[in-house]
Amino acid sequence: MRLGPDGQRFTLSHYDGDPFFHRTTGETAVGLSGVTFTVGSGGQADKVRVENLDTSGLGTSTRRGRHRRGRAVGSRRYGRVKRCVRSC
Repeated sequence: MRLGPDGQRFTLSHYDGDPFFHRTTGETAVGLSGVTFTVGSGGQADKVRVENLDTSGLGTSTRRGRHRRGRAVGSRRYGRVKRCVRSC
């Protein structure tokens, strides 16, 4: 996934079932952090929660409008996460 204004890349690793995790970096590093996708009735993920960014409720993003494949979490479609990274 990509986060932040510079689109920093984080590799998602599968944990078990729906959860994934990634290794945090930088001044806010906390080690491993969970990433959970909520799949909607259409069979596509319509919500993503990045655990280490959600301590103040800003790490959960909901899909808006049409989705293009390959769009990163830090993109305009998931703007809340991007804004959180900018302000953290």
